[in-house]
Amino acid sequence: MKKNIFIFILALSLILPNFVLAVAPSSESFNITGGEVMPTAGSGSSENFQVNLSSGSETGNPSSESFSVTGGSAVPNTTSDSGQTETTGITDSTSGGSGTIPTTGGVVNLLNVKIFNLTTSSVKISFETDNLAVAYLHFGENIQLNLETGKEDSYLLNHNFVLSGLKVATNYSFVIYLINRQHNEIFSQVFSFKTLPIINFVDNNTDIQADNPFLDTNQEQEFVPVKTTDVNKDLVPVDSKDTLEAKYDNVFDLYNITPQYVDKNFVDLVENFKNLPKDVIDNVNAIKAGLVDNFGVLQQNIYENLSSDEKKSIEEVTGLVLSSENNIEKVSITVGDRKELAKLFGADWYSLPDSQLFFSLDSSLLIKKVSEITVNIENNNYSLIKNEESGNYEGMVTVPSLSAKYEVLSRITYEDGTYEDVHNSLFVDNYGHIYVSKSANFDWSKPWQFFSKTKNTLANAKIVLEQKNEDGTWSIWSQHSDNVYNPVFTDVSGRFAFFVDNGTYRLHVYDSKYGEFVSKDYQVDRGVFNFDVEVSSSNSHLLYFSLTMFIICGIILAKFFLKKL
Repeated sequence: MKKNIFIFILALSLILPNFVLAVAPSSESFNITGGEVMPTAGSGSSENFQVNLSSGSETGNPSSESFSVTGGSAVPNTTSDSGQTETTGITDSTSGGSGTIPTTGGVVNLLNVKIFNLTTSSVKISFETDNLAVAYLHFGENIQLNLETGKEDSYLLNHNFVLSGLKVATNYSFVIYLINRQHNEIFSQVFSFKTLPIINFVDNNTDIQADNPFLDTNQEQEFVPVKTTDVNKDLVPVDSKDTLEAKYDNVFDLYNITPQYVDKNFVDLVENFKNLPKDVIDNVNAIKAGLVDNFGVLQQNIYENLSSDEKKSIEEVTGLVLSSENNIEKVSITVGDRKELAKLFGADWYSLPDSQLFFSLDSSLLIKKVSEITVNIENNNYSLIKNEESGNYEGMVTVPSLSAKYEVLSRITYEDGTYEDVHNSLFVDNYGHIYVSKSANFDWSKPWQFFSKTKNTLANAKIVLEQKNEDGTWSIWSQHSDNVYNPVFTDVSGRFAFFVDNGTYRLHVYDSKYGEFVSKDYQVDRGVFNFDVEVSSSNSHLLYFSLTMFIICGIILAKFFLKKL
């Protein structure tokens, strides 16, 4: 029966993809439990009543007295011998009758559905409603919709769900269910997404030192074209109207694989928490509410604020060691092509320096047998190889080290002697940096340089990103996603970056030499926190110079007065 309902929902959503579908209006018999004044007949006004449903599965089947109400008159007190009471908005403007009052309220419209933070096993889904509602999701592989999330605990306007434990590189669909204050159930069209494939990050464990880390990301970036690739004279170009570029807006699926430095001890701790029994997790959350979510994932933003006593209690409950030492390790986070961010720079794709791009071309789009597929960027060629398991042509492309907008030329050569080119552009942004300003060393040949300052980046500095809340308070930022870490550590060039929602943020920096520091506020309006943050300013050389000059002047003056004597 339930399967048939899902098929019906799917069919309706395909026919009416842009509409929210609602259950037809209904009427219920109520047992009014208080002296309330009904709306005036025909006035169109409404009033909230506390009522007992006289039928319906949610409240049992309590008995109720029948009653008659005249518009504008008081409803007499009545009693109920069973059932539950719930506050229900009644939008009745034609009072009177035999005690049957319409219960269907206004339609709740679904707004701004967003699917983001896709990983190999999880996704975040957020949306808004124009009226208060309780939400939950039906989801499953392809269009099965055989799984269900829990319902929200309260009526909300902004809704957020995280689906975890998903299969790798799998198509999923979901339907959003909303329950308004009148207990009417409303459902949406069918949405879909695909989890990311497992991608092996090619890493030789070599940390790259940036030559010039401080570049202006707001200035117009250089465009780096691809040098024209020679074409075999025997090859013939595919007719322009038959090319993939002419048929599809997005020929390639593209994933950014960006290096990040994290505390390996914490990453291991997250995996250990996932294996704990539910009763142990419940005991942990009793010590620190919300430390572990419904999917068994340890929440780093809450973990960072644990007291020493709380850590000790959790160790006793779990048998795990909550190490206070940092074991910095380079990992890779997988994100999408950041198309919305790329558009701000007039490009198709967005990335950060020294990252890698995973290219994937669905072979079902190809109507002819392929001989070779290559990707050219900054005059470096990369080959895409067919993955027999997925059937797609896949390959890794290294992102250039310098910030600029690059042309990306992909060439598909077919076995019949024809070829076609796919043109794209990639914007490579800058990382943010943690640095300290220091006076230059004194040089007698160039003494004026002593009064200038140099920027020295801090390697392996621990940085915690904090987000400003609507009430003006600050909290540690967390997206609750498997591929997002906070805190992180800077690399050997003092570099870092966070992909975030727009808002106000600041950094809490911990460095072994310069200690603890909280940055100024930064406004993010393009989805990435990559500012250059100064943690302190050192004028020690200037102090030493001033002290030296004072001593020299003192000696000269002393000799002068001694001669006078």
